[in-house]
Amino acid sequence: MDHYADVPVVGWISSLLFPTLQGAGVQIYEYQSSFLHAKCMLIDRWAMLGSGNLNFRSSLHDIEANYATTLPATLQTLSQQYRLDLSVSIKIRQDTSTLLHRLRRLLFRPLIYFSYWM
Repeated sequence: MDHYADVPVVGWISSLLFPTLQGAGVQIYEYQSSFLHAKCMLIDRWAMLGSGNLNFRSSLHDIEANYATTLPATLQTLSQQYRLDLSVSIKIRQDTSTLLHRLRRLLFRPLIYFSYWM
């Protein structure tokens, strides 16, 4: 998650999903250093890096690019960069009882249904 979002409302809508994700054991960190529109996935000896989202809309409509690899040197570099990025990130601890969270939920929850077009 990026602290410096290019479209703030998308970040607010996304944050509504945090309690569910965190309840399932997902740890969410907010990158603080700068704006970063990239996704990096490291799984065992495989990695994917790019701007594309892993959803149906991105596959059909968006012009994005992803790079997948199993090259050991690239995996090591990505792993090191991930650790550096994590060191300048803040772990999100969602408090769903705050007035701000409740207000965002009331205002933005209906927009989740329109996320396909966002």
